[in-house]
Amino acid sequence: MAAAAPFIGLAISAIGVAQTQSQMSQQKKAVKAQANQTALARQQELNQRTLDQRLKEKQLERERRSAVASSRARLGASGVSSVGGSGAAVVKGLNQNYNEALADSRKGYDMTVSGLNLLNDTSGSSVGGAAQGLELAKGVLGLGSQIAGILE
Repeated sequence: MAAAAPFIGLAISAIGVAQTQSQMSQQKKAVKAQANQTALARQQELNQRTLDQRLKEKQLERERRSAVASSRARLGASGVSSVGGSGAAVVKGLNQNYNEALADSRKGYDMTVSGLNLLNDTSGSSVGGAAQGLELAKGVLGLGSQIAGILE
């Protein structure tokens, strides 16, 4: 009976190692699934931001065309040509205001996209770090099972 005790201890150790490896495998799968879900959510957010930006640009273009048309009509009703002189300066100013608003909008969009990309890069490295940690733990456990095999 005393001779069986070391084998029972080794068997219990081997079962513990196997259970730990199984848990680590499940944790790795859970981390990977969470990373995929987070990446999908960020991609969806990026797609929504892109759509919003396109709609905003179209709205700005409609507003610009409307403002220029209204301005030309008012200038024409006043007898001022919008092709040259002060009338052209007014139309040029409206177009310049539109271009500045568009540039500001695009700058905000670019900053948002850069932020989302940075989050994706950071997220990917932390998932990689977790996976590396799991791999290291598996290696340690593998070494433990090799030692247990030698002791048998």
